[in-house]
Amino acid sequence: MKDKRSIYNKEIAELVTKIKKTANENGIPFFFAAAVKDGSDGRYYIESDCLLPEMFGYDINPNDTRFADFSNILSKEFTTRPITGNDAISVEDLAINDDFAGLDLGEE
Repeated sequence: MKDKRSIYNKEIAELVTKIKKTANENGIPFFFAAAVKDGSDGRYYIESDCLLPEMFGYDINPNDTRFADFSNILSKEFTTRPITGNDAISVEDLAINDDFAGLDLGEE
């Protein structure tokens, strides 16, 4: 993918801001992410924004991690990897991710 950041900034960013404002005014949880550039290292650079359900005081089933999973993309970049049959995040996934460095993973 070619670098699409200028297109995003010129044509999309303002629309996302308007959608977020309307969603916020009406208590609508919102998540948006767009891959705008890929790097030679396999990382996609992301423009993203969200209004999490918790921000509106909504009760959420603790087993429903969809918004939490989406919000993890907000770090602005993520690495894709082939899907393996088990789409759950494993302790091994956490252990190799720098964002979780120093986290007690319960391993001995």
